[in-house]
Amino acid sequence: MTNLVDEVVAIACGPGESLLSALERQGHRVEYQCRQGYCGACRLPLADKSTPALSYLRPPLAWHGEDEVLTCCTHASSPIRLKLT
Repeated sequence: MTNLVDEVVAIACGPGESLLSALERQGHRVEYQCRQGYCGACRLPLADKSTPALSYLRPPLAWHGEDEVLTCCTHASSPIRLKLT
């Protein structure tokens, strides 16, 4: 897998689509393991801390900071800017 360093991308989710699925649909490679919010491998930092409404498709068990999202179980109702690291 190729790691992208500090690339900022704007992602828009379709209805019921996770950020991880939206990233993959647009050709981005993101590390993940469980796709259930348990492991935290898909954690990415927000590029813009004033991010609009984020919601969880299912409540995550893995820890994440205020300025991070677990892409496998997060949905954005409007475009969101993430840092791919």
